[in-house]
Amino acid sequence: MKRVFAHIGFSFAITLIVLNLFSIKAALVILAITGAAFAVSFALKKTRQVISAALCMFSAFLACAVFITTYYGTFLPCEKLNETTAYSEFYIVDLEQETSSGYSYTVKTVSVDKEGAPQNIRLHVKSKTRINADYYQLIKGELKFRLVAENGFNSYGAFGEKVFLTSNLNSYSTIDKTIKSPNKYILEIRQSIKGLVEDAIGGDSGSIVLALLTGDKTDVSSSVKSNFRDSGASHIMAVSGLHLAVLSGSVYWFLKKTRTPKIPRIFISLAAVLFYMALSGFSKSITRAGIMMIILLAAKLFNEKSDSLNSLGIAVFIICFNPYAVTDAGALLTVTAVLGLAVINPQIRKLYQPKTKIFRYIYEVLTVSVSVFITTLPVLYLTFGYVSLLGIFLNIVMIPVAQFTLIVAFLMVIFQWFTPFLRVFAFWAKLGASAMLFITEHCAKLPFSVKDISNPVFGIVIASVFILFGIAFIFSGKKLLKQCTALSVAIAIVILAVSYALNFNCVYIRVRLRFIRKTHCQRDFVLWRGSARLGGVSGVDFNVLGNPAELVRKLKVNADIAVFVNLDMVYQLNLNLGRNIFLHTF
Repeated sequence: MKRVFAHIGFSFAITLIVLNLFSIKAALVILAITGAAFAVSFALKKTRQVISAALCMFSAFLACAVFITTYYGTFLPCEKLNETTAYSEFYIVDLEQETSSGYSYTVKTVSVDKEGAPQNIRLHVKSKTRINADYYQLIKGELKFRLVAENGFNSYGAFGEKVFLTSNLNSYSTIDKTIKSPNKYILEIRQSIKGLVEDAIGGDSGSIVLALLTGDKTDVSSSVKSNFRDSGASHIMAVSGLHLAVLSGSVYWFLKKTRTPKIPRIFISLAAVLFYMALSGFSKSITRAGIMMIILLAAKLFNEKSDSLNSLGIAVFIICFNPYAVTDAGALLTVTAVLGLAVINPQIRKLYQPKTKIFRYIYEVLTVSVSVFITTLPVLYLTFGYVSLLGIFLNIVMIPVAQFTLIVAFLMVIFQWFTPFLRVFAFWAKLGASAMLFITEHCAKLPFSVKDISNPVFGIVIASVFILFGIAFIFSGKKLLKQCTALSVAIAIVILAVSYALNFNCVYIRVRLRFIRKTHCQRDFVLWRGSARLGGVSGVDFNVLGNPAELVRKLKVNADIAVFVNLDMVYQLNLNLGRNIFLHTF
């Protein structure tokens, strides 16, 4: 059977997505069903011959076991600390983030002075003042704990980082003791790079360079983030396969040119990959890319070719040992993007073969962009509710500019000790970042840059396409796969056309409902993601803290507002604009 790990990894991840949508009781029921299904498929002779079905059932059963174990062993103990105050000893394990209300830290506790409380947990700590302590230095403080969310999808990636609690720091004192960890030195390197970029480049250009180097987007302004998002270039700032390929490819090329023997060349490249994964904070996208790169280099070591789908399956399986990783939009996007590159892109590229180099490059970038667009549509629909069409074409320019900027930024860091080289590389890095800022700023202003897809009809269409792909994948029919590829391209075009037509009549905005206090069941609109196209206002992007009236005020729309709540939790705001805004919860 080919691509065993692809079947295991994808079945594992899909099962976890389903489990995260339901209660723990449903997870126990699904555990029993998948266990029985695996036993039947293994016991019966006819079904035993269909190895893929048995393998998928076993993966689903294992996913249920991991999910239930994590829920009872990690999440529930953390939930007991919700709305409680206790003294705790902890240390900082990630870079400081400055917020509008103070500072935010990711910490790990050594002890929590409360009976029955979990001791070694990872959480976010909010402080009105900066905590004067080194990384991994012990701190004793009084914390008021609060659950991040009731489920993974509402945690906005926090559960995916194994963070179930957030807390407010009431008081603290430092302890003259430091926890030993290699990550301490990695954090110091990240902090040093951040200081170097701020001094040598600074401003919005510096924040883009830093995001490219380490994935640290804390200094990127909201307007820049909005421009990158609306122009479809957000993936440039997310450290993933593009960045890792530039780094590992450059290291491997240099070692090959210096005639370094094959085995040391591969091991040095492996070390570079692991170091860059650590430097980027082991985000889901860089972890996925790193695992696939390690498999590729290991295959070179044994003179074998790696299979992209098998490599992706292994990466997905490893990442999903945290069962809440599938609720992170970044993780879903990086996996579905690579799925498009591995499955759809080869089929599209066969349709036409340009003869000249320049047209071949343009065609390859376009086929890659279309393939990624198709496979990431479900994630974009569920998490954001809109797509940017410009990104498909903008990649032709943005990718080479980003690669150039990343390379000179690496050289700037390497040669920081020699001032003339530092200034030269800093100049070129700033020039590349400035070019990206200029391009995204002007492209984001175009009226067709962002299209809304949050209408439920798109969900039905997208789901039908991926059901077809699932059938083709399970039965492994090449002819069927080609038919599904052609159908997916056609449906993607229809989706865009329908989206454009529907945008004349209504605007769908996705918001998150958050329960502030269970006892009062108070609901509050806490976040809106997207761009408004109302009353001549274009490209508005913000965080909404407050009620729907605040939403309308920030949209700069003067209108009476009436809010209606129905049983399926859809909030409809009627405005005096001849159209409706529909607020869909997620």
